[in-house]
Amino acid sequence: MIAFQKTLISSHDQTAAKATRHDYELILLTILQTILDRFERNREYPFVDTKLSVFTGGDFAEEADIGLDFKGRNAIYMWIQGRGIESLAGHARWLPSCSLLTALEKSQLHKRILHMTDVVLTGLEDIRRHNGGHLWFLMTPDGKPFTMGSDGRRQIISINESPYTISDVFCSKGFLAAAALLNHRDSIDEARRYFRAVLQAIADDATISDQVCFDPKNRPIRLPGKFFHGPRMLALGGLATWARILPADAEEAFACGERFVRQVVERHINHGQHQGTQRYDMCEAVDAQGQPWIENGMVIADPGHGCEFIGLAAKFLLVLQASGKATASQLELLRECRQLFPKVLAQNFRNGYNPHGGICKTYDLLARRPINSDMPWWNLPETIRAAAELAVLCPGHKSPELWEMLAMCSNAFLNNFVNPAMHLMSHQTLDENAKPIDVIPASADADPGYHTGLSIIDFLECLGA
Repeated sequence: MIAFQKTLISSHDQTAAKATRHDYELILLTILQTILDRFERNREYPFVDTKLSVFTGGDFAEEADIGLDFKGRNAIYMWIQGRGIESLAGHARWLPSCSLLTALEKSQLHKRILHMTDVVLTGLEDIRRHNGGHLWFLMTPDGKPFTMGSDGRRQIISINESPYTISDVFCSKGFLAAAALLNHRDSIDEARRYFRAVLQAIADDATISDQVCFDPKNRPIRLPGKFFHGPRMLALGGLATWARILPADAEEAFACGERFVRQVVERHINHGQHQGTQRYDMCEAVDAQGQPWIENGMVIADPGHGCEFIGLAAKFLLVLQASGKATASQLELLRECRQLFPKVLAQNFRNGYNPHGGICKTYDLLARRPINSDMPWWNLPETIRAAAELAVLCPGHKSPELWEMLAMCSNAFLNNFVNPAMHLMSHQTLDENAKPIDVIPASADADPGYHTGLSIIDFLECLGA
């Protein structure tokens, strides 16, 4: 039996970071096998099923009154489904490099991934066709979108005429990764059309958030003239995948990604143009004049989102760099980001890191203090990925600073968040004292190998052999 060792990093260099490979490969495999097992136990439920409590390991209870059910198997989170199929594709790509499995075990797991991906993608494609080409945060198993009414009950809605949503962002890039894994030409063509339409909506600042927020401390206010960086950030991971899996489309993907990186850098990162915040701060939202959005006297940052942006942008830039096809403008972007990104990552990390081991959810850039001191799990693996990628992208930077951030995040993640008794999944949220609390940061479902899995796969790839 392979044991989880909880390997902590004691020095700030790549060699020390490599000592965690065993633990992280075990986390990846255990979560992957759990997802596959849960799918295969119920052939009549064609969805990614992570509807379980990381506290107890038990499945979420089914509500007797379905109108109040926002957690059970009759409430399908499309963020989870899109993330899940992208995760399956990413794990399939990673399997050949896994050191814990035999060739036969890798082949068997790969076949299981292909089957599950095929079933889930086919079902999601059908649901999307019946909803005017859109998907929504919460949907019934037969594809009816719903939200939470003012009475706290389900409210069925129509999305046939909806703008593209954050669910569409997650699912369009997930569809593309899954279709390419399966090598289904018709699905690839349709996913490409879907992703292109979503990218255009992002470029036009025309996407909407479809999230039902279950945490009263985590309810971002969305108003006309308030522009978030999130959709562009999320798209960058999909653009990196698109350029890698469909090289014929790489020029198009690179051009779009260059625009998105520049827009986020110019609008959301302080180079001295933002009033009242520190250099290299990154705010969640800006106004039409490009100034930080002020809300109740605060400029809100999500330090984890800032670190996630650096990681996804660096992922995109590494694919661009490796292609050897960067234009003059893109080469200049690479040079600029090599200088800028380590400073932005360090500033976001300093703003959000709690010495108990985690990164706070939101931070006021004016008062220089946490707003929501709760610590979600996802921002630690995202920061691990970002630091590892910058060590590769920015070889001239003083890398000990990057490895120090990576070590602090890895130690906090393995020590505080990972639950060895529950499939090595992570507690979704800790309080400011690093104690697990039953708070839903986005969806009730556990992570389907997306924030944890895909971030750690990229980290391991950066470590090399």
